[in-house]
Amino acid sequence: MDFIFKTKDKTGKEIHLSKERWKHIRKKHPEVEEYKLIKEVIEKPDKITNYHIDETIHYFYKYYKNRPATEKYLLVVEIFK
Repeated sequence: MDFIFKTKDKTGKEIHLSKERWKHIRKKHPEVEEYKLIKEVIEKPDKITNYHIDETIHYFYKYYKNRPATEKYLLVVEIFK
């Protein structure tokens, strides 16, 4: 599988972003212009929460004051299997 990047999240779990997922993100969220932002949110989030219905889903948030989008928090969803 081709990866854009591999890294570890704040909890130490190995995370990767595949080219296929990056295409999906760019199509659905064109305001996320650089994959480096996703990597930064995973590595240095301001907050991590769990989805109360499914413990394998985690939400990673990071605040970006100068983000051009109206939403200043960038959310990255991780699904652990």
